[in-house]
Amino acid sequence: MAQIDELALQKLLEPSANKGRPRLIRRAEVSDLALLQAAKRLEVALPHSYCAFVTRMGTVVLDDELTLLPPEELYDLDIPDTPFNGWIVIAIDGTGNLLAFDPDDPMVEGERHVKYVSHDPFGHGVLAPTFAALIEQLAASSASYLGALERLARIEEVDAPPQLRKPWWKLW
Repeated sequence: MAQIDELALQKLLEPSANKGRPRLIRRAEVSDLALLQAAKRLEVALPHSYCAFVTRMGTVVLDDELTLLPPEELYDLDIPDTPFNGWIVIAIDGTGNLLAFDPDDPMVEGERHVKYVSHDPFGHGVLAPTFAALIEQLAASSASYLGALERLARIEEVDAPPQLRKPWWKLW
């Protein structure tokens, strides 16, 4: 099971050089019960490092760009005929893109990949092998969240299904 690195977490909580405040802003506390209820409602096992992070830090905003959703707002993505249909959305960024877990990915030591779902280009990619690794990558980067996305190895573009052939900003 991946653990959240304490040094990485402290780095995100320190005031940033460019804005003079922490990169990670806490919004609301999250209980174990709320996570259990979300997992039951979604019929999925949530990755351990994600659960450990949100029970410790709560829902957060990172770099004014990425907002972790509270457990009661987690949802399964409903875009039929796409590879990411049914993925569990855990965060949304300031441009409308999503972070999610694929419940069909096998759990490896209690963890799943963190996936990125993009509306422009319409596609997806693996952002990090675990939620803990994502936090470490973000802390190690002097770039903001959106800057760190540039390191995403590859976004696999997909054709939007016929029922979604409309302007990208109307997809979500």
